[in-house]
Amino acid sequence: DKIRTLSRQSREEVHREVQNAGRKAIKTLRIGRVHPEILELVGRLKFRLSYSQNQLKHAIEVGYLAGMIAQELGLDVLQARRGGLLHDIGKAMTHDHEGSHAVLGAEVARRCGEEEIIANAIGSHHNDEPMETPIAHIVTAADAISGARPGARRETVTLYLDRINSIQKIASRSKAVERVDVMHAGRE
Repeated sequence: DKIRTLSRQSREEVHREVQNAGRKAIKTLRIGRVHPEILELVGRLKFRLSYSQNQLKHAIEVGYLAGMIAQELGLDVLQARRGGLLHDIGKAMTHDHEGSHAVLGAEVARRCGEEEIIANAIGSHHNDEPMETPIAHIVTAADAISGARPGARRETVTLYLDRINSIQKIASRSKAVERVDVMHAGRE
């Protein structure tokens, strides 16, 4: 009985944390109201990592970057921010649903009444569906920028050294190459 009580309390605490994280992210980017299911998925990203990059922080960063790009191009900043924040909501579902996180996220967005521009930005950011608007292209670019920036993703020393050795072997294949020096500069 005590174990059940502790388990229930822990589930309730995690649920509150998820809700708070989702609300804070939406408030931070000032994107307006979202469907409760989408709020839940955004908040769940707080507990997801990809290449040791926190997915909620990544999503917020993509929202900011997409908004800045849209502003420079004279496009709808709020749509770009919204698409950027929501682009990875499918990652909060991949542990219990089959399929690409982009497709899963786009399906949820459409079901929850998001504009098609937003749903398409979510569904197309890994080319699972055609990019139909400039916002989709912006979200894809912002996602790539966030993931590629130095320090965004950590990797183990072994994987890093293996990759450096592979790069060095590729560069050394030609007999015309006398010397190869491989340096770390973000993403090689």
